[in-house]
Amino acid sequence: MTPEEMVALRKQAESTVSDMPEGELKVKAFEVAYTHLLSTPVTKASKQKLGRPVTPADNPTTPTARIITLREEEFFVQPRSIGEVQEALKAHGWHYGVVRIGTPLLRLVQQKHLRRDRVVEHGKKIWKYVNQ
Repeated sequence: MTPEEMVALRKQAESTVSDMPEGELKVKAFEVAYTHLLSTPVTKASKQKLGRPVTPADNPTTPTARIITLREEEFFVQPRSIGEVQEALKAHGWHYGVVRIGTPLLRLVQQKHLRRDRVVEHGKKIWKYVNQ
């Protein structure tokens, strides 16, 4: 992470707590917000927000990175089945079988990028993935 990106993240954390009264609570809230921002992976969308140019290396090439791209596009605002994830990836030109995207989805759940819920649909129990 570049110093410019760190400054931009600090300013973002400061704006998060700007309306709070001065005191220990504001300091702690800033610490939590800044720590969270620093621990969040730098993505193509966040680079654009920070004014950093997007390079060819920013293009996702792994199933996990491509699913994260869907998350950044707010695809997971609504709960989605693995089949829906597969169709969204196909719409981007990324063709994977359901078996190939199951493990990356599970890892993203374990890393708390996504949440999964068990639902009953058409008499069958299935997992649906949604933003954390």
